[in-house]
Amino acid sequence: MSKKVHDIETQKKMLCAEHGHPPVIEICMGEVTCARCSAILGDRLMGVYDTSEKAVIGHGCEKCHAIYDGMTKIQKKLTPRPEESTNETPK
Repeated sequence: MSKKVHDIETQKKMLCAEHGHPPVIEICMGEVTCARCSAILGDRLMGVYDTSEKAVIGHGCEKCHAIYDGMTKIQKKLTPRPEESTNETPK
């Protein structure tokens, strides 16, 4: 019998583990993290991380909106919109 997961942070991590990280990222001090589960994806200070096909949290630009709007339903689940802060729970 499977146990139902109620913790939102665990649900986010499980979604990324099962379906992959969405193309929405957050960049802080050069560290690139998944906007949904907060996993570290890369480093822009000492390494190279291509963000050309990613929507960045905190941006309200057309490119980020187009990337978000082109995501699948499962990619959008529990993923904040690019202009939102990750401190807020997405609706």
